[in-house]
Amino acid sequence: MTVPWSSPAALIDTERQLEQLVEQLSAASVIGLDTEANGFHAYRPRLCLLQVAWADGATDAVALIDTLAFARRPLALAGLLASTEPQKIVHGADYDVRLIKRDLDVPLHGLIDTQIAARLLGEEKTGLAAVTASMAGIELDKGGQRIDWARRPLSARALSYAARDAAVLLALWREMQPRLRRAGRLAWAYEESLVLEQVPAAGEPAPDLDALTRRIGARTSLDGKGWAVLRALVGWRDREARRRDVPAVHVLGSQPLVVLARRTPGEARELKRIRLPANVRKQHGEHLLAVVREAIARGAAPAKRARPQRPEGIEARLLGRLRHQRDVRARALGLEPAVLCSNATLRELARLRPAHERQLLEAGMRAWQAEQLGEAILAALKVKR
Repeated sequence: MTVPWSSPAALIDTERQLEQLVEQLSAASVIGLDTEANGFHAYRPRLCLLQVAWADGATDAVALIDTLAFARRPLALAGLLASTEPQKIVHGADYDVRLIKRDLDVPLHGLIDTQIAARLLGEEKTGLAAVTASMAGIELDKGGQRIDWARRPLSARALSYAARDAAVLLALWREMQPRLRRAGRLAWAYEESLVLEQVPAAGEPAPDLDALTRRIGARTSLDGKGWAVLRALVGWRDREARRRDVPAVHVLGSQPLVVLARRTPGEARELKRIRLPANVRKQHGEHLLAVVREAIARGAAPAKRARPQRPEGIEARLLGRLRHQRDVRARALGLEPAVLCSNATLRELARLRPAHERQLLEAGMRAWQAEQLGEAILAALKVKR
């Protein structure tokens, strides 16, 4: 099946166009909402497009809002996004919500996430392409994921790709909503999606160089000196990527970093024996040598990974009981155990040992989870220790 929309996707890049679009969207009961950012091409991704789809008579229409065209926060759009109506259909939208909050300074309300809904319906694969194929019979081509969405003008292919994901959300929700209702799980989807609205705006935390270094060197046999050099090189690459506003891998790939850390060149002639891109050697050769020498002189290896503290004694036994009850109930409901209740929430329950349903909610359970599992959890916690 092809993606079900017939009206062409309009590119909205003026205040007047946006006001007219918002007037149309305000009359809709449901809209599809998606975003595109330039994450494959920038150190700090920006919101570049906001795609909306809505029912326009007997057909679906799509518009693409060029968020880079607006110097100020588009106030007409802000009111629509912050309102609980129309309902906004999204998919795996944690990052979308963070990005919109940061770049448009707008909270989102009235969300329904079809990835969450798919999990509540027992779907194993919940990516957009997998869910639309399984539940709506629509095949999606993901070949446009690496488009540089910050470039202007956007090609016809890019515009078509962007429009498609917003349009397909309407078709997907039309399939999913009655299934959720028949399964008695529509309220579950609303409650889970409400939590999504509370995620904070996208931030820019300092990079965890220890974690990045471990990830790159996980399958290497570096000694202490090599690990120290690798960490220093990872830090240099991150600083250079931030300065140039490009992804770190565009500065230098991870494999050359490992080779540099293993061979620790101290002079230019040693550096020439290492296979590096010519432009990297020319532009950054002296910097790389300086980073290697400084790391060796400092001699600090990356910190060891802090292991999460495991529960012991009574708490560990209670956690085992809770996991058993959760897994049994999840099988009966046809859900992945973590969808019914996460291990983190179970650990908190084992630690707090609540005695009443209200305390289950205070420990992090959703109301629908407490309804489905709460009685078994409370009973397991009352068992003689």
